[in-house]
Amino acid sequence: MPGHTAASALIKLYAVDGAPWNWPKWQERTGIYHGLFPDDDKHLPKGWTRRNATDVSSYFLAYQKQSTEDKKISFAVNCKSSSSFPGREFWNTFVTRQWKLWDIHSVVVEELKEYHLHPLDILLREDIDGPWPNANDYLVTILDPLGMRLFGDEAFPSGVPVLSFQIRTALHVIAQRSWNNIRVQVNTLKNRSKEVEATARGAFEGKFLLMHFFFLSYIHATDLENGKPTKTKVSRTIRAVAKWKECAELLNTTENIAKAEEMLAKLQTILESMGAKLIKPSEAKGKQKLPPISNR
Repeated sequence: MPGHTAASALIKLYAVDGAPWNWPKWQERTGIYHGLFPDDDKHLPKGWTRRNATDVSSYFLAYQKQSTEDKKISFAVNCKSSSSFPGREFWNTFVTRQWKLWDIHSVVVEELKEYHLHPLDILLREDIDGPWPNANDYLVTILDPLGMRLFGDEAFPSGVPVLSFQIRTALHVIAQRSWNNIRVQVNTLKNRSKEVEATARGAFEGKFLLMHFFFLSYIHATDLENGKPTKTKVSRTIRAVAKWKECAELLNTTENIAKAEEMLAKLQTILESMGAKLIKPSEAKGKQKLPPISNR
């Protein structure tokens, strides 16, 4: 059975006196300063109508009335009765669309890195080919500092830096969402590592021998037509090699990391000789830093 979603986690938080929409730190992050259901229509969240607010409020009440967690999970994703609760689809879509804009995933990843608990860090320390780390063994460590970053002091009314059970439970769902996303993205990169390597090598090695000043390098014919390179074509090759280096770092293959770094250094020298600003791998378009692999 699927678990709670970020959208349902926010409903759980709302049960705590309207949290977190009445907390300044969250308001600043989301741009929603008057709560979800203000009396004045001009203060509604951007894109909402009064009908949307009424539907979402009704859906929240129905969700909270579900007697067990399993029933709440099922109710939150039950599309068959969507006509009875139009606020459900609207709310789920709203949260999904806003999640990246609110930059929640990046904050979760930063906290995982701060405590050396990012799943990639764990795998590299223990066994890159081992089983994916269990989120429940690690996420509890970051919940309180994560709560402070996302919600501020208002989430700790007692003055003790420990979240209440209700807030902690909801925040765990949010952190779990990021953990799951990282796993999907990492597995995708792992599965495509050979393809990415072939693309990088194909972009770097080819028929045409290019000389810039006293430097020789092989560039693929499709990227350097007629042996006349351009900044755009060299930059495209840099992006392909940077992507391969990312995969090599993920899989901890030191030989490929070294080779990719050597290729990048040569390509950047070529680019510099053409009068362009050096492109660092992290600046290359399409580069997905690990972590995060994207703030999605």
